[in-house]
Amino acid sequence: MNLNSSEWFSQPRIMCGLMSGTSLDGIDVAIAEFTTNREGIQFKPILHQTIPYSEAIRAEILRCIEKKYL
Repeated sequence: MNLNSSEWFSQPRIMCGLMSGTSLDGIDVAIAEFTTNREGIQFKPILHQTIPYSEAIRAEILRCIEKKYL
């Protein structure tokens, strides 16, 4: 089944997004509900939070980045 975005959003959808930025401070999480109306696709934030990296995880990420560029 191949749905376009207007068909897919014809029912309310709750979605989660994850991101880790270049600051290496943690993982950002956002959950939002998406709906459609006459104006188009709308969204309502439900929750957002940053989950900090431990020092050990941050050090390992930095080690992997440094190894890549050596």
